[in-house]
Formats: sequence, structure tokens, C-alpha cells
Amino acid sequence: MLNYEIDPAVLASRAPRGTEIDITEHYWGYVTQRDGSTVEYQVEHPQWRVWRGGEPSFDCDVVGLYGAEFVSALRGTPSSSFLVEGSDVVVRKGVKIGDTVVVTIHPSRVSGEYRGLMVRLLRPSDGFNWGQSAEQTVD
Repeated sequence: MLNYEIDPAVLASRAPRGTEIDITEHYWGYVTQRDGSTVEYQVEHPQWRVWRGGEPSFDCDVVGLYGAEFVSALRGTPSSSFLVEGSDVVVRKGVKIGDTVVVTIHPSRVSGEYRGLMVRLLRPSDGFNWGQSAEQTVD
């Protein structure tokens, strides 16, 4: 069982920092496929409200719940505790790392400026295509 106390009087006054932000503000995810390749996918959500807790403790049957390989990682005192008010999350279609992606741009009109306006993106491996319809534009 994971136990911690949060003082309601302090909830609104504590801003997230360090560990809390590192854990809650992830906008990219990665997963290993059966063939050993890795897919990267984008995650979209608004910034979540985070409150730090008091002194955490962790007391459970680690082997029974998670397996023996997690005993060494979970045997110590937790380093932090926090409460997060989450939200709906959008997970975008992933891209296999190493896939070829063809990007078509309109180059900048400013000499020496190394950027451009993306007008089309094509991933030949699966035919994914962006920029071919009226609603797929960049301002």
C-alpha cells in the first residue's frame, strides 16, 4: 500500500517542480515492437495540476504484485509523492524510428535563414501522407 498525506491548506500554494514535472509533462512516448524496432508517438494533453504530498511510505508484497525483479527498485523509501489532476489524452499515430520521412517545404525568403514552411509530409513505409487536403495546412 502506498500512503501519503496531503495538507488541504497547502494544496493550492504548491507549484509542481523537478520530479513532478518530469513525470507529468511527457509529450512523446516510445514502445518496442515484436520485431525489436521502436515506435515513437506523440501524446497531447493540457498541463496537469500537481500537488506535492507529505512523507510517503510504500508497504506491499512487491514479489506478489510486481515480481522478484522489482524488489531492489522498490525496497527503499519513496523519494516523493504527489497528486495529479489528469485529463483526457490524445495519442497520435506513431512513427517507427529509422523510417524514411519525406518532408516538402517552401524555403524562407530571407537569405541565410535555414527554415521553411512545411507543405507536405510522406512516410513511404506505410503511405502516411499529410498536407494533401484543405484542412491539413500550416499557417
